[in-house]
Amino acid sequence: MMRTFLVAVMVCAVLGSGLVAHAQGVGGEAQAGKPTPVAVVPFELYHNRVYLAVSVNGSKPYEMILDTGAAETFVNEEVADVLKLPRRGKATVNGNGEGTGRFALTKDVNFGVGAASLLEKTVVIYDYTDFEKHEGRKVDGTLGVNFFHRYVVEIDYENKKVMVYEPETFRYTGPGTKVPLRILNGGTLALFDTEITPKSGAEAIKARLAVDSGTYSALRLFRPFVAKHGLIEEGNEQFESVGFGAGGEFQQVTGYVDELSIAGSKMRKAVADFSTDRKGVTATQAFDGTIGGEILRRFTVTLDYSRSEMWLEPNGAFGQAFVTDASGERRSKQ
Repeated sequence: MMRTFLVAVMVCAVLGSGLVAHAQGVGGEAQAGKPTPVAVVPFELYHNRVYLAVSVNGSKPYEMILDTGAAETFVNEEVADVLKLPRRGKATVNGNGEGTGRFALTKDVNFGVGAASLLEKTVVIYDYTDFEKHEGRKVDGTLGVNFFHRYVVEIDYENKKVMVYEPETFRYTGPGTKVPLRILNGGTLALFDTEITPKSGAEAIKARLAVDSGTYSALRLFRPFVAKHGLIEEGNEQFESVGFGAGGEFQQVTGYVDELSIAGSKMRKAVADFSTDRKGVTATQAFDGTIGGEILRRFTVTLDYSRSEMWLEPNGAFGQAFVTDASGERRSKQ
């Protein structure tokens, strides 16, 4: 059987290395006014991505990326071999680059995050070789969007822990701001409305962005939106850069926007990647772009897909300046 998945899994080509802490998920106590979480799990924040300890069919913990932008859950081929996961069918994976790849599928796999569990009917057995080469570390898999449909997920970037709640009993009681979401494309996209002021003195532009926790970047804007609003300008602190994703490399220009406003939270001089590619995800007209980990890490983020809402609480990193490497050597984010 042949299936096609649209995947927002990309690779940061900034090389680095990180020690993995294989920490088991632990139960948590309820905060005032909050229900008791199913699980409270520490995570490692690496290249602005959340790496969680996840068991696969009751295995030892593996380090997996928690990714709202992944339409399916992925398991590294090496992990699949160790666990003897049966191959059942093939999938074509389309990513941000122009190429595609065919990968094996496996069925009915249980993923455990602390005491929380998710049975995935279909899982992609993925070759992370190129991803790991650019990421600079081992990647055991990617826990995709179905986890966010099964649970309410709170990501406390400042304290590096994830709280997992049952949707039926969860009610948000914190000081954050609600951001309405539109859950589209069979549940694989969570879009919200925002305003972007491209440069000082310019009028704000409305944009439809997706929440992509698996992306390193701050703001990524897709080619049709970039072309429509003339966002690439010489002499505007911009330089050419190259991204790398599931479909290979893709071309872009990196710079800043003067202001990004999300439900009243205003971020000045946010780094932005302006796509110049004509194929792949970053060339789509279906929505205008994404926000990734470089923005999300400035908040405690609560994602409640059951109620189509996201809650954002600014943390101690909110006021930090956005920084980019203007040398042109940076091979951009995810």
